[in-house]
Amino acid sequence: MKVELDIEAVIPQTVPHQRLRPFNTGHWFGQSSIDRDSCMVVRTADELYVRGQTGAELDGSRMVGLGRTPEDAAAQADQAMRNAKLLLAEAGASLDDVCKLRVYIGDRAYREPVYQVLGRHFGDVHPCSTGLIMRGFARPEILFEIDLAVALAHGTPHQRLRKFETRQQYKDGQDLRCKFAMAVRAGERIYLRGQ
Repeated sequence: MKVELDIEAVIPQTVPHQRLRPFNTGHWFGQSSIDRDSCMVVRTADELYVRGQTGAELDGSRMVGLGRTPEDAAAQADQAMRNAKLLLAEAGASLDDVCKLRVYIGDRAYREPVYQVLGRHFGDVHPCSTGLIMRGFARPEILFEIDLAVALAHGTPHQRLRKFETRQQYKDGQDLRCKFAMAVRAGERIYLRGQ
């Protein structure tokens, strides 16, 4: 398979979707040949769809962590999380609304420092998480990307089931320093950790 599209659709029931922080991909990192309008966040009545976040500034003006070291990957993870927090806040949400993470890392050597950054940002939230090691990303300088599944709590906290800390769960010697859940129930939706 050369190309896979990952598409989700939500049919508005009462409130039209809001598209926050619109941009054109042609203005990103000299990609003038790609002319596509997009946005950073789509808000539905109950969910947020947040564009995958990397180590790039939200306006695409610069990228952090331009080397190929674990420290560079950690710097990209930190920038991505700062971006995500800001986008969530602008959409009326917070990390407490995050149900699941999909973490994409360019090298197994980046896993420990990247997850330590995620652990610092998420603290006691306990989202589900699936982590993947990738051969490559859209641009060669990208070492890390995070995708968030966000269900708006509307005042009722999500149920975080079978919580665990990575140092107790993983006995492979990596010091990830994260707190996750095996499942998160958000209203009538269930999110599962990668199995």
